[in-house]
Amino acid sequence: MQQTAQDLGITLHMKLQDDNYTSQQMAEDIRNLVRFEFDDSEHGHNHNVPQIDGLIVTIPDDIVKEAVEEVVYAGIHVFGFNLGYDILREDNKDHHLIGYVAQDEFMAGALAAEEFATRRLAELGPPQTAIFVNHNRNDPALTKRFEGFNFTLYQMYGIVADHLIVDPAEFYETILNVDNAIEACKYDFVLLGGAETVSAVTAAYDHHLCDAYFREEDEESVMLGLYANVTELLNLNLEIRRPMVIGAFDATHEILDAIAVKHIEFTLVNQKHIQSALPVLLSTIYASTGQKLNLPHDGEIYMSGPQVVDIDNMPSDSFIGCALEAFPICPRNGEPLQTICPCIDRSQQSFMA
Repeated sequence: MQQTAQDLGITLHMKLQDDNYTSQQMAEDIRNLVRFEFDDSEHGHNHNVPQIDGLIVTIPDDIVKEAVEEVVYAGIHVFGFNLGYDILREDNKDHHLIGYVAQDEFMAGALAAEEFATRRLAELGPPQTAIFVNHNRNDPALTKRFEGFNFTLYQMYGIVADHLIVDPAEFYETILNVDNAIEACKYDFVLLGGAETVSAVTAAYDHHLCDAYFREEDEESVMLGLYANVTELLNLNLEIRRPMVIGAFDATHEILDAIAVKHIEFTLVNQKHIQSALPVLLSTIYASTGQKLNLPHDGEIYMSGPQVVDIDNMPSDSFIGCALEAFPICPRNGEPLQTICPCIDRSQQSFMA
């Protein structure tokens, strides 16, 4: 956001949230963007005076939504990103937002279910069990991911996914709850809501040998080994327990490391750089010209995700580092930047139109 604002020559006031920043505080800050003045003329009346040209905001819940609606009514141009477009959609009102850039979290959960179906377990017949591991019961994005995952699995296979909610702050309790949940590798599909439970799930995965094929024999599990060739295994005509397949969301180092060692099969990501830069660009154009893009024909938002990442298209460590530093741009005055990622020299970029 800051780099895009600098490129455009506008002033961007950033107020970053933290764990102590409540929805009530956020709503109050949004309402304070409107100043109320009184006209002293003969027919004077109170009127609202926006103090900014636009607001770029994520909407985590109804408390913030109400504040956003008020400032829109007062004349502030609002562009949404990340969370909240589904909250606005639920009451089916025209909120007059300039636009929204986000990942459709319900669609992301649905895509996870479809992605599982294309993975190696599909070769062994329809799955029977699935679980979603939720690390924050109060996060609406995780709720939507589970709903999309569960709905699609039921549509495809008649499966109702289990929903395990844990608190990563309670480390040992989380380890125990996850280990108990997937005891005997009883799930075909395990979907992590994010990176917060990677260590707990992969520890349980190793503890219960969930990457191995077993055959049941006299009430005892006999390990057959790690068969790379599924067809060869099927030709044995044995009753088998299949390997558990894990999927996730986000592209943190923990998740990508787990993909590299094949603990996690895939992860779903959104393009956070685009999700941050595009609202600044489109809001600035709207404030200057009054023009905005039409929303996509088949949706209500500009989609920043989801996209599938697996062992075949994992980003490099250098790319991840640059993404964390928002792909820094070299200053025009030639001053060096204190960044790990080499800055991008735009004077060397060339395009044709």
